[in-house]
Amino acid sequence: MNKFTRIEENAYYKCIEKAIFARFMEEKVFIIDFGSQYTQLIARRLRELNVYSEIYPCTHLPQNTDNVKAIILSGSPYSVNDGILPNIDLSQWRGKLPILGVCYGAQMLAHQNGGYVVPSTIREYGRALLTSINDDVLFKNIQLHSQVWMSHGDTIQNIPSNFKTIASTESVKVAAFKIEGEPTYAIQFHPEVTHSTDGKTLLENFIKNVAGLKQNWTPKHFIETTTTTQTLLTALTTLATPATTMRTTTKMTSTFTTSTFTTTTTTTTTTTTTTTTTTTTTTTNQPTNQQQQQKQQ
Repeated sequence: MNKFTRIEENAYYKCIEKAIFARFMEEKVFIIDFGSQYTQLIARRLRELNVYSEIYPCTHLPQNTDNVKAIILSGSPYSVNDGILPNIDLSQWRGKLPILGVCYGAQMLAHQNGGYVVPSTIREYGRALLTSINDDVLFKNIQLHSQVWMSHGDTIQNIPSNFKTIASTESVKVAAFKIEGEPTYAIQFHPEVTHSTDGKTLLENFIKNVAGLKQNWTPKHFIETTTTTQTLLTALTTLATPATTMRTTTKMTSTFTTSTFTTTTTTTTTTTTTTTTTTTTTTTNQPTNQQQQQKQQ
């Protein structure tokens, strides 16, 4: 293997750093999953809007980073009153990042802040029409009587004083609300399903007008940045000096399903030390006993 200068080494490290930065500092949305059957659809709709997202279970919350631009709280088959799911702490995001609570996510926001979530007299499942819409950026270009899809057994009966109702249906007074003084929104219907005719528009309003994402992510871009990182790491390995062998292990999990892509790169440097043992054999010219006897004779 060829030796390379410190300048060449630094240049390659700079290239690797740039490629990794481009890959891992892309704008993204965290989707917190509470077990909804529609969580994967949320990620799919975001991909259609050219937004990269990552899904995390509500039992293992991710740490916030600078490239996280918004949080979406999914629905759930459970109730906020039954204590099955953890009452997660949203303090690392509240007031700092735009949040959109969907169905269970909306009820959890109301419940945590002193609102009342009660069982519905009848399970609200199926199509409904928005009978009231406030002038709010979340409902931009969404007309009155737009069809939405409900799927919940509980409903928000009352909301805290700093919560503002921004949409209603005939049977659900608080179909959508906003927390005043922060970019936190919530809806008690599912915009990710096709039965919500303007659901994609609502998601885009949240992504573009509330969170301000650039919407420039594509699966092709993901593949290109990942491949570039691999190529640079391989090039650096081949230029390593004999004294130090750079062994790079790249573990890639590219799941192009309705979920997300995850790529983890681990670089391990192994220094090989060679120990040489020298054995010296000394030969003497001492005569054997048989030679001495022959000489005496």
